[in-house]
Amino acid sequence: MAKRVPINKTFLMLLGGILLLCVALTVASIIYIAVICGEDSFKETDEDQLPADSLLNRYYYNVLPAAEQELYLTLLAAVEKCDPVSESVEREYTPEEYESVMLAFVADNPEFFYLDTDSTALETARGKSRVVLSYLGTSDEISKMRGELKDSVDAIIKSAKQSIAEDSDGEIELISIGEFELELLLHDLFCDSVTYFERPDIDYGDDTVIPEETTPPAENDGKENTDTERRLANTAYGALVGGRAFSGGYALGMKYLLNSAGLVCDVVRGTADGSPHMWNIVYIDGKFYHLDSAYNDGDIEFAPELKFHGYFNLSAESVKMDHTIDSEEILPAAQQEQDYYRTKNLRAENLMELDRIAYREVLNAVYSGRNYIELYPTFAREGDSFKADLLNVISRVNKNQDERELKVVFRVYNASATNNALTVQLFYENDGESAGQ
Repeated sequence: MAKRVPINKTFLMLLGGILLLCVALTVASIIYIAVICGEDSFKETDEDQLPADSLLNRYYYNVLPAAEQELYLTLLAAVEKCDPVSESVEREYTPEEYESVMLAFVADNPEFFYLDTDSTALETARGKSRVVLSYLGTSDEISKMRGELKDSVDAIIKSAKQSIAEDSDGEIELISIGEFELELLLHDLFCDSVTYFERPDIDYGDDTVIPEETTPPAENDGKENTDTERRLANTAYGALVGGRAFSGGYALGMKYLLNSAGLVCDVVRGTADGSPHMWNIVYIDGKFYHLDSAYNDGDIEFAPELKFHGYFNLSAESVKMDHTIDSEEILPAAQQEQDYYRTKNLRAENLMELDRIAYREVLNAVYSGRNYIELYPTFAREGDSFKADLLNVISRVNKNQDERELKVVFRVYNASATNNALTVQLFYENDGESAGQ
């Protein structure tokens, strides 16, 4: 009969310790490789990985299902090189899946403005899919256009730097002025450089009191736009290089500009006043806000220096007063507001408060040479009280300063029928043109 030999408890403890040490060393080795060698040590091919900034600037990629992300990545590789056909993916995608991928791709990648989405098509056969691609130009033309887009953005960023520092040759950190102020500065420079592709009607408020000699805005010149111009008007190139854009061009151009300056910005699709529309959602100072630069761009040809901020950093609740949001469930929540009027202390709860704010702003406008002020009365403007108060404010400012005399007239521009934000245009005596021009 075999004799049983008891196992020493100390030996068991020693063996267990050795096993634990081996496991710990293995884990430590993996962590060391990942941290020291970088994530490239684990990737299988270049196409399997997005660039490092993908989580910030390719929001819609990150909310796609994994299978659709695979098709998205093949598009990314192909469009970057202007290939006529993408690589095949081991899956037959449905038309709905393909549409979802294309919508995400266009929203995430304003730099690929040259992709002709109307002529691009999905092909499926024998368990595989690929995308046949079409472009708005030849490879050489596209290369030139990409350079123009980069130059346009660089020019705006350079202007932003010049506005925050006297010595533009030195190294200037744009973000040093704060994310809100940087967003505001770039937004205003962007709106100065682009106009709506087909000028909408301009709504003058009922409170307007205008001088007779003021020239009304010119009508469209009647020039017929080409199909390519109309397509580019819905791209970042159309906005930033061509200077004319539909809402899609405004939204994609703003995303490209803010991303280039280091701010998080993505595109939102939906409707505005019942029509298809695009705008942005930005991440500023730790919170998300809605930003509609197309609605903020007044397109006032005879007074292009006027500023509008009625749709600057709104909550979802506020923007939905006249916008609807497609696929709102996949967007980050924009709950609080850091809009222009709160931040700049331009909101008035009653006529007395509006009088105080308007006086301050008109006086500042005169000393700075501006020909407008911005206000946000939260109360209903009924009767002639608002009009009479503004006229009174202008008269008081004239009595209390010797810089330049204002005409006791003004013109009010409403942000919209559902947004109380106002821009009030001022006029100066003995001046053929309004101040600031």
